[in-house]
Amino acid sequence: MLGLAIAASAQSTIQQRFDLALNFDGSPQSATINGFNPALGTLTAVRIRTFVRAAAELKVENTSDMMAVGRARFTGGVNLQIGLITPIYLHYTGFETKGREMILSAFDGTEDGMGTSGRTPSFTASQGNMTQLTDPTLLALISASPTVTIDATLGHQLGWTYFNGQSDRPWPSMELTGSGPTSVVVTYVYLLP
Repeated sequence: MLGLAIAASAQSTIQQRFDLALNFDGSPQSATINGFNPALGTLTAVRIRTFVRAAAELKVENTSDMMAVGRARFTGGVNLQIGLITPIYLHYTGFETKGREMILSAFDGTEDGMGTSGRTPSFTASQGNMTQLTDPTLLALISASPTVTIDATLGHQLGWTYFNGQSDRPWPSMELTGSGPTSVVVTYVYLLP
């Protein structure tokens, strides 16, 4: 009887974690992590897991001479990439807030998000997400460098929905301030030699 021996490569992982204090002003932040050392084996995947906790205030002001009745909301997300000149997209974690219904009188003369024509409600949202990347170009880039810089931004989009068929009117002015502290875990998955 002939026996066959099949060699199975063992899989292993290396994990790195960092935190980002991102703001809704759109300014990017960077974090530098170790690249993958090819002497350890063959890199087969990169897993990226994020968790964002957003807290913001949305200043809403009706600058019209008519009452505005509707719902204000915003959506947002954290984008991770390598390289600013020729970026390689890595990961996105998006979130959506529950809208706030508002009745705003005609413009009261001050654009302050208060008074009878303005509101400044607080919003919170949290979301986690995981991506596994296996692109050979990305894996080669991470294996070829002793360090990898990951650039992150926190973006947002504001929204307003009128009630009672007022959809042809312009939106109230809106301004978002706040932050989205984000935890990031990068895991290298590789086969031992």
